[in-house]
Amino acid sequence: MGLPDVVQRAKIAIACSGLEAVHRGVESWARETFVGLRALGLQVTLFQGSGPNGEAGVKVLPCLRRDAVGARALLKARPPGAWRLGLGTGYEIEQTTFALRLLAALGRQFDILHTQDPHTAWLCHRAHQLGLISVRVLL
Repeated sequence: MGLPDVVQRAKIAIACSGLEAVHRGVESWARETFVGLRALGLQVTLFQGSGPNGEAGVKVLPCLRRDAVGARALLKARPPGAWRLGLGTGYEIEQTTFALRLLAALGRQFDILHTQDPHTAWLCHRAHQLGLISVRVLL
């Protein structure tokens, strides 16, 4: 028994800001989910925050890495309440800078966005609610 037509036609995006820079659970999940869905013949694109460009179905969206000098400097210089803008921790800075590029890349081309980065998911969900992107977000 095959997959339903609606699933076979869906354009799926998987996003992980730390992929290729960090090797833990979320990053492993993103890569394995991408590989598994492609093996099923589904239309899936993996968006990651660093790494080499050129692999089929993978798009690199450079972002300010959580441990980069720039992120540390931003953390030291941030004004009170900056956490409300996604600038509370190095990981949030990474996700915010990644999500801004991701929103531009998603546009109205995808049906589903699957991510386990919480701030990325929240920003994309808000953009969906505002009608800026058409993708539905799964966290």
